Amino acid sequence: MSTPDPGFIDPSKLKPEPIHNESLPEELLEHVRAVYDVVGPYLDTTREQFEIGFMRDMEPEDEVAV
Repeated sequence: MSTPDPGFIDPSKLKPEPIHNESLPEELLEHVRAVYDVVGPYLDTTREQFEIGFMRDMEPEDEVAV
């Protein structure tokens, strides 16, 4: 099965999704924070910005594997 070519997208035209979740369940926040503790030093973002990324996801529970 081959993956379709997504084509070129001008990065200046990209914009973030709106926030779909005003808050995240505490258990999920614990996982997100644990992941950030490991990868955070390599990212150019704060923990709050990292968490907001999950709040923009329609189904944030699917993004953090336990």
